[in-house]
Amino acid sequence: PNDPETVGIGEESTQEPEVVVSNSRIISPLDRNITPTQFEHNAVSPESNLNRDALWLQMSQFLEQGQKQFSELEASHERMRASTASMVKIVKTLQEGHAQLSKASEETNRRLKLVFEVQQHSKRYKHCVDQDIKKLLNVSHKMKPQPQGHITDHPYYRDEIKADAMLVNKAISPSQ
Repeated sequence: PNDPETVGIGEESTQEPEVVVSNSRIISPLDRNITPTQFEHNAVSPESNLNRDALWLQMSQFLEQGQKQFSELEASHERMRASTASMVKIVKTLQEGHAQLSKASEETNRRLKLVFEVQQHSKRYKHCVDQDIKKLLNVSHKMKPQPQGHITDHPYYRDEIKADAMLVNKAISPSQ
């Protein structure tokens, strides 16, 4: 049952393909067309040394490129970190501004309520003043000089009535 020849018949193999390493040359299962004698011959030939040097050159270039990309990635990460810190500061500033606007809005609403209350008091006061002026006008109209022989014909009362009438006219007429 554990015979390598019979294992996996009719099933997919779960084993990784075998990779052979010999004398700095890697042979993958895809390179099956190379026979072991050719491989051994290539491994000791000057071409093999050139291939090995070229491979080392490629690996060192790849390593340099990887280090350069890693440095760029680190720099990018630092820029992102600085940008994030800047954004956090901006958000905090916006939150503080929002709090100040809320406070100012509350103060404005409070002042608007006071203005409205003052307007209401002013309307009530104006109504009361208008009523008082009407009463004074009625009183002054009733105090007009009566026919001869009435008490208001007396000079003292005439002067008082004139003074009251002047006060009423002054209250009625627009201020100058």
